[in-house]
Amino acid sequence: MTKAAIAIIAALTLCSFAHPKEIKLEDTVCGTCGHPFGSHAQTVDKTVDKTVNKTVNICDRTPQVRDVISHVLELENKYKDCAAVDVERLADVEILGLGSMYLTALRAGDFNGLTGLERLYLRENYLTELPEDVFDGLSSLRNLDLVGNQLTTLPGGVFEGLSSLKHLSLGGNDLTSLPEDVFDGLDSLKYLALPGNDLTSLPDGVFDGLDSLDELNLRANKLTELPDGIFDGLANLEYLELSSNELAILPDSVFDGLSSLKRLGLFANQLKTLPEGVFDGLSSLQRLELWNNQLKTLPDGVFDGLANLKFLSLSGNRLVGLTRYDPLFLFAGFSTRVNVDIGDQNQTGDTRP
Repeated sequence: MTKAAIAIIAALTLCSFAHPKEIKLEDTVCGTCGHPFGSHAQTVDKTVDKTVNKTVNICDRTPQVRDVISHVLELENKYKDCAAVDVERLADVEILGLGSMYLTALRAGDFNGLTGLERLYLRENYLTELPEDVFDGLSSLRNLDLVGNQLTTLPGGVFEGLSSLKHLSLGGNDLTSLPEDVFDGLDSLKYLALPGNDLTSLPDGVFDGLDSLDELNLRANKLTELPDGIFDGLANLEYLELSSNELAILPDSVFDGLSSLKRLGLFANQLKTLPEGVFDGLSSLQRLELWNNQLKTLPDGVFDGLANLKFLSLSGNRLVGLTRYDPLFLFAGFSTRVNVDIGDQNQTGDTRP
């Protein structure tokens, strides 16, 4: 029998087992079943691929992470079933609670496959550092809580790719500095909290690109100064908390462009004076807290332009000659009632004509 004859017989044999719906007809077909001779091997491979159950091994992840994922997926045996977790079920996980789990470290890959994760809670653990790529692939994440750990620094690209993140909590750690690009790419971020750290300064441009941010909390750090223009571009910011730091001076234009700001906290700093135009442009401001500083005088017209101001706290300063009648003059010409706290009691300066 010739080689050509053997090849034809082999092709005819394969034809008898093929499934017509799985093979696309081509120009050269089998005379018996109508299928292309060269496609039978490829057809068998495709059929096998469709029957394979895609799984992933999570056994080698940080034990607490493995256990919580196993619990969420209701695995019967976390030590055995963790070796073959269905990838589709893993991708369906939306919330992962790892707070107060005595975590001392995380591994790169701990959150691999959690593409549908929206909320990740890691608060009140003992984390001192984070792998740079620990959050890779979490493009659906909206809320990340790292409050109350022992983080001393953050890798520059640790939040890279978290394009859906809206809420980032980093309070109560031991951060002494921030990389300039640490928040790059967080275009959707609305809430950023860094209170209770040990930050002594902020790098220029650290908040660049956070166009959606409406709340920024830097309270209870050790900031001694603010770079001029540090808040540039935060046109949607409504609440800025800078209280309980060590600020002695403010740049003249530090708040320029914050036209949406409604509340500004500057109490419990070491401010001795205020630049004359420091609050210019804060047309939406409703609450200004300046109590417990070291102010002795107020520049003429320092509050001019704060047309929507409703509350001002100046108690606990060293203002000379300020009397209960001064609110009437401080806000002369205002069309709204301003509640002014200058000491032990609240006084209302009704400046409406």
